[in-house]
Amino acid sequence: MLCLHCGYTLEDGDAYCEGCGQRVEAITYITCAHCGQLMEMGDVFCEYCGNKVSGAPPHQPSSQVTNTDPPQTHNVQSPPLTPQRTPAAVPNAQSQPRMLLVILLDASNSGVICIDQMASGLNKFISDSGKDGKVLCSLDLAVIQFAESYGVINDFSTLANTSIVQQQSTNSSYCAPIREALRMVDEYSRNNAKIYKPWVVLISTSEPADDISAVTGDIQSLQSSDKLRFMALGVLDYDAISLKRLTDVVFQQKGMDFTDFFDWLCRSVKIIVRSKPGEKPQLPPLQGSVYRDK
Repeated sequence: MLCLHCGYTLEDGDAYCEGCGQRVEAITYITCAHCGQLMEMGDVFCEYCGNKVSGAPPHQPSSQVTNTDPPQTHNVQSPPLTPQRTPAAVPNAQSQPRMLLVILLDASNSGVICIDQMASGLNKFISDSGKDGKVLCSLDLAVIQFAESYGVINDFSTLANTSIVQQQSTNSSYCAPIREALRMVDEYSRNNAKIYKPWVVLISTSEPADDISAVTGDIQSLQSSDKLRFMALGVLDYDAISLKRLTDVVFQQKGMDFTDFFDWLCRSVKIIVRSKPGEKPQLPPLQGSVYRDK
């Protein structure tokens, strides 16, 4: 069951939400008879296919969606976190809002001591997101791992078993992977008619070895036109000055446990996909070991 106020996943019997502190209200879902997607009881029209809701029996969402159809794909080559696909014959099947999240992971030698914790946090984020039916139907996720070179992981079956591999380099080149993330954002925005603002999250464990001025202007331009939210999380030997040149949203993590950050990221995504594109919903506060670097 999910909190109506913040989207936090609740345990049976919870009287108050651990995510926002609000009193728990039961959520009942029905299934659209036309496209098979989940929607909240009381909706008159399906937000995914646009058809009027028929009297499908209510049920509680399960933690896993099963479907034998192949994954839905997009030009960005970043499939959603579910193997479920809306049949092509359904009118307006592509009209549902979608969100792109690109995570940039610095995997250079400077971050070798937290590689396992980074992978564990990412996998927990994928697992927790996969338990939320609304996120399953809305989120597209890509991971770019980088040091002197970079690689893109954007297939969910790969992401679900991702293992971050240390690259034998003491230097990290930031420009190339950031450009790849911005390319994904641009292509995603051009090929999806109705989207939430794309997010790019950079997890930095070292100082950039290259000149990042070449990409700062692109990031600032996209953010000023409200087409991108770029954030950075600094860990270990990160360079705060460099990160603040890239974005004014810089977080700092104490220690090497990424649980608090990825929990915050998961709760934030749940809130966003329950809002309307263009809205600015109130995101949950940072907690635990994560702080705003001012």
